[in-house]
Amino acid sequence: MARTRRKTTPKSTSFKPWQVLVLALLAGGVYLFQQGFFDRFLNNATPAPVGETSDAPTVALSKAVMTQGEWYQVYFTRPSYPETASGRSGGIDDVMVADIDAAKQSVKLAIYELDRPNIVDALVAAKKRGLLVQVVFDAENLDDAEMAAEVGRIEAAKIPITYEETDAFMHNKILLLDDTIMWAGSMNLTKNDVYRNNNNMIRTSLAPLVENYRNRFADLFAGKFGSKSVNNTPNPEIELDNGVKIENYFSPSDGARAPMLGYLKNAKTSVKMLAFSFTDDATGQELIALHDKGVNVQIVMETRSAQGTGSEFGLMEQAGIPILRDANCYTAHNKVIVIDDQVVVTGSYNFTNRGENINDENMLIISDPTLAKLYSAEFDRLYAQAETGSRCGQ
Repeated sequence: MARTRRKTTPKSTSFKPWQVLVLALLAGGVYLFQQGFFDRFLNNATPAPVGETSDAPTVALSKAVMTQGEWYQVYFTRPSYPETASGRSGGIDDVMVADIDAAKQSVKLAIYELDRPNIVDALVAAKKRGLLVQVVFDAENLDDAEMAAEVGRIEAAKIPITYEETDAFMHNKILLLDDTIMWAGSMNLTKNDVYRNNNNMIRTSLAPLVENYRNRFADLFAGKFGSKSVNNTPNPEIELDNGVKIENYFSPSDGARAPMLGYLKNAKTSVKMLAFSFTDDATGQELIALHDKGVNVQIVMETRSAQGTGSEFGLMEQAGIPILRDANCYTAHNKVIVIDDQVVVTGSYNFTNRGENINDENMLIISDPTLAKLYSAEFDRLYAQAETGSRCGQ
């Protein structure tokens, strides 16, 4: 625009100094507008201050529970048995759909598995509204007919998708709305994970944490998977005014295991673990050492994984640690550790070598006694179900 304006100005015209200044300011303003400088003032999706979180959409939950905290909402699935297609409403996916529908600028999804039609409908609708919509997906799951069909609908809507096509997993479960609200946890966007399996998700608008996930998403969307991933976490440690501390790690670039083991070593009274997969020897040995020191270590593990190659289940049993096979008819999919009812470890990170060194994962270590008590109560609920020996949690 500035060039056009100068081009049409007659050569004989002479400008006074104040006119030159005005033209320069106008040209500078146009440039800054084109570069998006004024976006922060023009859109309503302003990052929330540290220690605050935006309200979650009001959705009647029948297959999940939500608790509101100072800086988060935490969700736990409530599977029903037998699970049928007619009962697939009132889950965490419905809240996520409402969030997508409310987005004003952008929707970014990095997901390992996806077959929920309502999520895809919301993504397509967001694209039609003119929003920036981007997806990262693990190509291995295109072998599943339902997932391939839903991903095909995303492609047909001309929503750009970046695929992880190596043997490593893009195992994250991340949703970002307007780069100001984020979801992360253990739940894939499938009928299994939303309505059949035990999972947890955290939703927050905590600005430094959202920035971490926004950066990681950008790297994933650019194809920086696995060995190509870089340590690009601007706020690896976040401290809130109320004493809450949040540590954030991404695999395989950040080395999540070491800080997790550091917290375990300092456990004083109790460690509670919910494990979909648990094959990591270093973590197993630390839990045995804690048990031998008198720390109350309890574990609930997915039944199929308990019997798998390299499972730590037998070693824990031999050491005298109370470790139980889960009581879900389907799958216990959480990846959670609660330490002394003070610290929560959660995310997509399985307690395995692949989770640490190969797959793209995320981990949160949260020192927040209020949040820890919520996760501790969920553990106690699932542990009590496992003690009954029922395979359906009844």
